[in-house]
Amino acid sequence: MMNISCSKKPATNWETICLIGFLAVSTLSFSGCGTTNEFFLRAQAEYNNSQYASALGSYQKSLQLSLPSDQRLIAENRVSEIRTKLVDEALLAAGFPLESYTIETLEKSIDLIESKLEYDDTQQRLQLALDDLKSKLAELSGDVDALLSQAVSKANEAGFESAFEAIQKAKEIDSGNASIQTTLQRINEMRKSHYLETINTALSSDDLLRARDAFTSIQRAKHPFDQGFRNHVRSIIEEEEGRILPRLVQSLAAEHRYYEAIQLLNSTSRSSIRDQFRNLKSDAVAFYKNLAVSARKEIPEEFGVAFFASRIAYMLDENDPGLFEINRQNTEKIDEIVQSTIGVTSFNSPENEPFAGRDFSDSLIASLVNKLPYGIRILERSMMDDAKAEKPESYKHFILNNKTEIIVGGGISSFVVTSKINSGEVPVRINVGEEPRPNPEYSMMLETYGKDLTKWPKNVTPTIMSPLFETIKYNRSHETVEGQMGITLRFYDSNLKILESKEMIVSRNYEDVYHQAIPAAGILEDKRDLPGENAIKQELRSELRDKAAAEILSYYNDRNERFWTEFENNYKNRYYGKSFTALASGYHLCEKDIELRGNLGQKEILDKITQKAFFELADILASFHREESYNDLPAPLPSAHGRL
Repeated sequence: MMNISCSKKPATNWETICLIGFLAVSTLSFSGCGTTNEFFLRAQAEYNNSQYASALGSYQKSLQLSLPSDQRLIAENRVSEIRTKLVDEALLAAGFPLESYTIETLEKSIDLIESKLEYDDTQQRLQLALDDLKSKLAELSGDVDALLSQAVSKANEAGFESAFEAIQKAKEIDSGNASIQTTLQRINEMRKSHYLETINTALSSDDLLRARDAFTSIQRAKHPFDQGFRNHVRSIIEEEEGRILPRLVQSLAAEHRYYEAIQLLNSTSRSSIRDQFRNLKSDAVAFYKNLAVSARKEIPEEFGVAFFASRIAYMLDENDPGLFEINRQNTEKIDEIVQSTIGVTSFNSPENEPFAGRDFSDSLIASLVNKLPYGIRILERSMMDDAKAEKPESYKHFILNNKTEIIVGGGISSFVVTSKINSGEVPVRINVGEEPRPNPEYSMMLETYGKDLTKWPKNVTPTIMSPLFETIKYNRSHETVEGQMGITLRFYDSNLKILESKEMIVSRNYEDVYHQAIPAAGILEDKRDLPGENAIKQELRSELRDKAAAEILSYYNDRNERFWTEFENNYKNRYYGKSFTALASGYHLCEKDIELRGNLGQKEILDKITQKAFFELADILASFHREESYNDLPAPLPSAHGRL
C-alpha cells in the first residue's frame, strides 16, 4: 500500500498532477477488489490537502456505501484520526482547561466547543469539557449574585468602600452584566442620601465642623461623587455657615478658648464674618500673654502651662517683642527641665589588661557624644570614678545633684589574643648543575653501523650532559590568630539599683600561610600578613563599643513617648500642672529632634501633643487664671468642637 504524506501548504501544479495520477492508479488498483466510490476518492484528496473537516464528512459518507475491505479500513482509521485531531484543535482554541476565567471567557469557550461538538471522539472529550465549562459558568453567575447582594448589604451599613470593592469584583467576573450597573447606581444614591443626612443632622445641631468633615470625605472619596452633588452639598454648608459660625466663634471666645475660636474663624473666607471678630486676635494674644505670666508666678515649679500659653500667644503674634522674650524664657525653662545626664564609669579590667576597662569606657563615651538624643549630657568619667570611690551616700548625692537618669558600668570579662603556628619542612627539587651520562643514540649507532665511525651517517658523541637536581627542604608556616573580648554591661538607676544586665562577646579569627623565598625553585617569598595583637584588640574594642552604644541608645528610643505616658498618668490623677509640664517636655524634645537631627519620625508625636495641648485641653488653660487652686480644677470634658 502506498504511503500518502499530509502537507498543510497549498498544492502546486505539479502536486495536483501527481494527485490526479495517484487517483487514477488507485482506481485501477482498487478495481480488482471492488468498486471505489466517489466519496472515498474525494475524502482522500481533501485529507491530502489538509481539509480535515471536509475529509471527515466525505469519509463518513463513503462508509455508508459499499467499499472494498482495504478502503473501508483506511476510511475507518482516518475518521478516528481526524476526530482526534479536530477535538484537539477545538480544545486548544477554547483554551481548555482554563486556568483563569470570567463569564465572558467561559461563554466564548462554550460557544466554540458547541460549534465543534459534532467532531467529538469516542472519549467524548468535547462533551466533558462542555459540561465542566457550563458548571463553572453557573458557579460564577452565583458568585456575581452573591457579590451584588453583599454590596447592597454593606451600603446599608454605610460601608460604601466595601460595597464598591464587591462591585469591582463582580465586574471582573462579568463586565457585561446589566445588574451590576443597576446595583452601582443604587449604591451611589444610597451613599448620597447617607452623606446628606449626616450633614443635615450636623447642621441642625450647629455642628459645623462635623458637616465640614463630611464634605471633606465627599471631596476625598476614593470613588468620586459627581460634580453636581458636590456643588449641592457645598451650597448647603455655606448657606448655614453664615448662621452657625459666628455663634460658635463667640461661644468659644466667651469660654476663653481663643485658639480654637481663631482657628475656626480662619476656616472661612467670608469677609463679613471676619469683620465681626476683627478684635479677636488681639484679645487672644492678651489673654495667653497674661496666662503665661500669671501661670509662671503662681506655680513656679510647673512651667508647662506657661510654656504652652506663651507658645500660642507668640504663634498668633510673632511681631510682639515682649511675647518673643516671654516665649524664650519659658522655652529655656522647659529646656532646663528636660536636661538629664548619663554616667559612664570605668569598667572593671581583667588581670592581664589593667587599663582595658578605663580605655573601653573612654571609647564608649566618645562614641555616645554625637549619638545621644538632645538634652542628654555625659558626665566626665573621672568625676564618676572619684565619686564612686567615696562613700555610697556621697556617690548617690553626686548622682542626684547631676540629674543622672542612668549609669552605665560593668566589667571586661575577657580580653585575649592567642595564636597558633603549625610549621613544617616542605621538600622541593632544585637544579644544582649538570653531569655527563651515556648517550643512548651513540649506543644505537654503534650497534647498527659497527665501530667504524666513517660508515656512520652522522657524528654522535658517546656522552651527553644532563641536568643535576637535588631535593632540599624549606620552612612553611600556617598561623591562626584568635581574638576575643567580652563585657558585662549594666544599667543602674539614680538609686544605684540594677535595671538591666547583659553579656556581650565579640571575636575575630585570622589565618595566613607564609614561607621563605627559594629562587632556585622559582618560589617567591610569601610574607606573614596578619595584624598585630594591638591592632586586633583595637578592632575588638571598637566592635564591642558600637554594640554597647547601640544598647544604651535603645534605652532612649521611646523617650518622647515616655513623656506622653507621664502626661496621661498625671492628668488621670488630676495633677494638671505636672501633666502640662510633661507634655511641654515632650513637645520641646520633639521639636529639637526634628530641628537638630532631622528626625522626622518625631513629627507624629509632635502632632499628637499639639492636638492635646492646643485644643482638647484649651479649657484648662482658659480656666487656670480664674481658679484659686489649679490642681483642684475638675477634669475637662472633651472639646465639643473637635480638632479644626
